[in-house]
Amino acid sequence: MQFYRNSNLKKTARLILGLCSLFFCSFSFLYLYCLQSDALTLAQHILSKGHTSYSKIWGAVIVTLVLQLLVILYKRTHWYSLKAQALYFFPSCLILGAMTCFVPTHDGNVMWNINWLACSLYVIIYGIIIWISLHFPDTRNDKSSIHPYLWINFVLLAIQLCMAAHIGNTNDAYHYRLKVQELVLDNNDTAALEVGKRSLAHDRELTVLRTLALSRRGNLGNALFHYPQEYGSEGLLPNTQDTFLHTQAYRDVIYKHLGGYPGQNILSTKQFLSLLINTKTVKKSAYDYLLCAYLLDKDIETFVNILPQYYPSNEGLPKHYKEAMIMYLHHEGKTDHVLYDKQTADAYLKYLEIKSSFKNPVEQNNQCRREFGQTYWWYYDFK
Repeated sequence: MQFYRNSNLKKTARLILGLCSLFFCSFSFLYLYCLQSDALTLAQHILSKGHTSYSKIWGAVIVTLVLQLLVILYKRTHWYSLKAQALYFFPSCLILGAMTCFVPTHDGNVMWNINWLACSLYVIIYGIIIWISLHFPDTRNDKSSIHPYLWINFVLLAIQLCMAAHIGNTNDAYHYRLKVQELVLDNNDTAALEVGKRSLAHDRELTVLRTLALSRRGNLGNALFHYPQEYGSEGLLPNTQDTFLHTQAYRDVIYKHLGGYPGQNILSTKQFLSLLINTKTVKKSAYDYLLCAYLLDKDIETFVNILPQYYPSNEGLPKHYKEAMIMYLHHEGKTDHVLYDKQTADAYLKYLEIKSSFKNPVEQNNQCRREFGQTYWWYYDFK
């Protein structure tokens, strides 16, 4: 095995490896603590059936130190040129990606889902780079600047870190949901509603959690359509058949917030809410859930008929309810209704003007979304 004998080259190699280690450790800690901590917490919680818990900060620290120790051990058995010191980090980067590739399953569990094809390709590329490195070694008495070596090593290390992120699960909706769930359970609804607010990534559980956060802030009828809605009324509540550990905590919070639990024979969200509002334990929040359920299913007729029971006047009428009412009254040709709101009516006329100015459906969608994408009108016409 070949090692450096020139003291100058030894110092250069140590400096390069030290800087790469600092780069790697910083990335590993932030990747594990900021991005993957919620996913690892959930995976450990489910796989241990709730008997153990994952410490976010200590987990990130310990894993990073173990991976760095692996770099040191790997260096003792291999020799790479100054141009390829970053290759010592390949096994650690591969393990870092592999241990964060847990994905959710449809039955509420998680599974280890590593992309073997991608990993095989990365190993082949790694072998090719090693071959090139061994066949083009450094000059023995090279006393040139360290900067060219640093540059190429940082590039190699950055590529390997991107490999780790590619292998791991970096699905936005999944990570948004886990962060929102934690914040909701901590009663931090304001922060929960800021997570992924400008992103279109979503899934049903994330939609359910955001609905709860909006309702607890008394803002469900004002901001429901500020977030993607793809599941109709079924996106308001969890699947009634879901009894897995990681969803049980927030399911209890939701149903206590509404004032009742669904029975085994409940077939839909609207059926449950319709029955719930006639019980003695019902909470006021359930009324808004029911009204929003009709809006999400585009059942305007029923929405208009039951709205005066809960909001007899314009005072305190939420934004989306005004929008739905104005749209209904406009189509009916009525302007003297007790819940008619002129300011909202003027905005609706502007919306219709923009919509009618484009014949192409894609252009209609895009133009209306730019100015009215957070209204019920856009949802009703384009979703």
